[in-house]
Amino acid sequence: MAGSSSPFGSRAKKRELIRDIKGRAPKHPKAPEAQIRLAVARIVDAYHKRLRSEVVDVAPMILRKRQRNDAKKDRLLVSALSSAADYGNQLLRDSGFRAALDRASETLAKSVTKQTSEALGLGKDFKPDLKAKSNELSDSIFRRTVELMQESSQRAEDILDEWADLDPDYSERAEDEDALDGMISKGLSGLLGTAIAGATLAFGSMFAEMVRASQEDAGVDSYMWMTARDSKVRPAHLDLDGEIAEWDDPPLKAEDSDNEEDDHPGEDYGCRCVASPIAADEVLSARQAVRL
Repeated sequence: MAGSSSPFGSRAKKRELIRDIKGRAPKHPKAPEAQIRLAVARIVDAYHKRLRSEVVDVAPMILRKRQRNDAKKDRLLVSALSSAADYGNQLLRDSGFRAALDRASETLAKSVTKQTSEALGLGKDFKPDLKAKSNELSDSIFRRTVELMQESSQRAEDILDEWADLDPDYSERAEDEDALDGMISKGLSGLLGTAIAGATLAFGSMFAEMVRASQEDAGVDSYMWMTARDSKVRPAHLDLDGEIAEWDDPPLKAEDSDNEEDDHPGEDYGCRCVASPIAADEVLSARQAVRL
């Protein structure tokens, strides 16, 4: 138990301590992560459907004007993209998207606080200030979603240009509006996946930041590196599994990390490792125990 004054002189006691430390490892909260992924998926998918509709509706007129080399042909596309953008802005404003991100981010902060408190036996009075980090997570996902909507508009425009340039003598998709819709749908599906993956990465990164902040607030200087222990764990991360490290000295060095920085658990790109806290009076015994 964290904070215990019992001597850990025997091998059995030391093994017991290691099991206890490993048992404190924080777990990624699944519910708020799923809520964020769902919120992002819903709003991006709704925008993509409207964007496809707007572009496909004006495609025949744009095609005719291009065939006549009409200098005003692009105004139709600008109008369609503007209409889709207005709809996107309305979604961002009125759909409850931001509120959903805020709720999920706050739930993450509460989960990290609870896990740290229970791991170290701190009780309900332990209340680290994670509000700024909660806001940062919500802000970052909101901004990235807005940027992705803009990327979607550009991709839809590029696909329309590709479709309009198809030669009817050589392509069955030329002048086929259904084919255009399919091309846009396929092109935007990749961006939807990017949006969801980006939200997942942002969530995981902030989870790691909150874990560190909460443990440092509790006076924890040392932790045990714990991997997800599956086939996806990177070799450099696996080498650190079970190692004791300090918060002021990241154990994963830049030459071994994918982001080329010195990292703690969860800080490298897509890292699912976690930091299991070690109370101050356990550090020496824990270091002795891991050498057994």
